[in-house]
Amino acid sequence: MELAKDASFEEISGWLDGVRKRWGQPGVGLGLVCEGEVAFTTGQGVREAGQAAPVDEATLFALASLSKSFVSAGVGRLVHEGLLDWDDRVQAHLPWFRLSDPWVSEHVTVRDLMCNRLGLLPSEGRHRRVARDRYDLLRRMRYQPFRHDFRAQYGYCTDGFTIAGELVEAVTGQSWEAYTRHAFWDPLGMSDTNADHLASRAAPNSCRPHRMISGSAQPIVWDYEGHVATPAGGVNSSIRDISKWLAGNAAGGTWQGMPVFPADVFAEITQAHTPERGAFAENELSCVVGRGPDGIEDQAYGLGWYVHRYRSRKVICHSGRIDGFCGFVMICPNERFGVIVLANADNVCFPRAVAQALVDWGLGLTPTDWDGRFHAHQKKLNADRQQADEARFGAAGVCPSVEAFAACCGDYADRTGFGEAALSLKAGALQLSIGAETFELTPRDAETLVATPARQDARPQFLVHLERDGHGGVCRFTTDQGAVFERAPDKQGDQVA
Repeated sequence: MELAKDASFEEISGWLDGVRKRWGQPGVGLGLVCEGEVAFTTGQGVREAGQAAPVDEATLFALASLSKSFVSAGVGRLVHEGLLDWDDRVQAHLPWFRLSDPWVSEHVTVRDLMCNRLGLLPSEGRHRRVARDRYDLLRRMRYQPFRHDFRAQYGYCTDGFTIAGELVEAVTGQSWEAYTRHAFWDPLGMSDTNADHLASRAAPNSCRPHRMISGSAQPIVWDYEGHVATPAGGVNSSIRDISKWLAGNAAGGTWQGMPVFPADVFAEITQAHTPERGAFAENELSCVVGRGPDGIEDQAYGLGWYVHRYRSRKVICHSGRIDGFCGFVMICPNERFGVIVLANADNVCFPRAVAQALVDWGLGLTPTDWDGRFHAHQKKLNADRQQADEARFGAAGVCPSVEAFAACCGDYADRTGFGEAALSLKAGALQLSIGAETFELTPRDAETLVATPARQDARPQFLVHLERDGHGGVCRFTTDQGAVFERAPDKQGDQVA
């Protein structure tokens, strides 16, 4: 479904509604910035599938990793004020900060945190959900393995932004959330915006997140590890609020003539720092849009922004996704044009398709059926994920009952950063408790169990492999995320120091 290059805002609204319905998307928010000013905002669809309450401009969505632009802009302000330097070593402000490599621990800089070159395997799917608080998460970073050498190549690691939030608190004496509200949200009049998903999901005008199952949007619970990872992805906002932030960035750091952050900060955070190439490059757009003079060139990560050239124009962009929400933002800073799309279902290619079509519209380019191309790519992603999940979590033959694992129950001590664990059998269900999280275990075979968070609508997260001693008892278990838990005769406590 193409968007005419001379379409009016009214026609854009009609086109968006058609695309939304084609994707089975319950609700969507759209903001457009032209000449550095908010030109058009709309909310369409419903907050929850099967319900009548409509999405409007004030409806709350989770921004997920779109939150990162607030982190880089906030740190940039502190650099401009002389309270930080981009090349300060993190340990100069957070002496307790450690990674598994002592030399890297000593040399990580503020800049390294936000340009995705740390080299660490991220904590998502590992110990992020089991951490008790933000400090607990960050002190466990010393157990995160490196997937590539420090500063050697691009590798997305959201934890760097969580550390940057701690730096803000160390320098200002305010929490990252309080500082960001004072620095950005209040001056811009972003009264809908917050960093508390529990408050957002309880708000009278908020979306319900959805999971796409066989092409149908199914409501799920709005859940996020906000107590540990908010700077990296925990901001929630409405399209009317976030469009003001979009306009401030499209205008190089000003909003209606008022400086939001200095121009030198915008220049620094939107220049290429880490080329997006190598084994861990994601290429969210170029895999569909194409590479080269007629597509995307010079892909890189800045500081909280992806940077590339599209048909010779500079573009900064970012995606965001948590369970049941996704979004995409694209800005052409030289043209002072920008678009943001927020959606309440996990079709990650949907906001990319809408944003790319609207960038073409804003630049006056010949229309392309980005809707069709990204829709086909989404189908491939869904099929690949289903195949991978079946290979990883699918049952192998006849599985024993959970009661057969009763002898496994007990306390386990950990040395790999996940925290002390306990296996227990309660009301016919086998449970694994690690830190702040509880998982339900279902047998895959006699030695392997599938771990799923014990909360509504959760997906399987990892596999548990039992290892037995010479007498048939369980002496330890491991997970396919890299954790190792040893059977503890006595409760030893969390050994992460």
